[in-house]
Amino acid sequence: MRAGLWLTLTLPLLGGCGGSKPEGLGPVGERLALCGNKPNCVCSFETRPEFQVAPLKLALPEQNRFAPVKAVLGRIGEHKLAAEGPNYLHVVFVSRWFRFKDDLEFLYLPDQQILHLRSASRVGYGDLGVNRKRTETLRALLSP
Repeated sequence: MRAGLWLTLTLPLLGGCGGSKPEGLGPVGERLALCGNKPNCVCSFETRPEFQVAPLKLALPEQNRFAPVKAVLGRIGEHKLAAEGPNYLHVVFVSRWFRFKDDLEFLYLPDQQILHLRSASRVGYGDLGVNRKRTETLRALLSP
């Protein structure tokens, strides 16, 4: 009886854990959005140390630009392609247990051979370092 009541009360709450697609995603000129004030985001355009990650120095091909990036994303976790443009890629990662969603964006500046990134949780306050770890894992997998 208690287990049934617990499931009845908590399952509807967990169903909303994914969160809806946040506003402000996508490039604005040659930049990605900065993080808010919650410690669940990292971005290579940030200057605040707690949100800052370094961009990747990387030569990506002009044709099928994000093929090298897509090739390693599956090694990081379950994800879906949300949007892709000539120099922009947006994927959504989904956590295994509670189905939380994190948005990972890439912006490539071909003239500089720089891959900028931003990774942010859709819900919650903190992320236990998940977004920073994801970007550092990407850095290790994409480094020559």
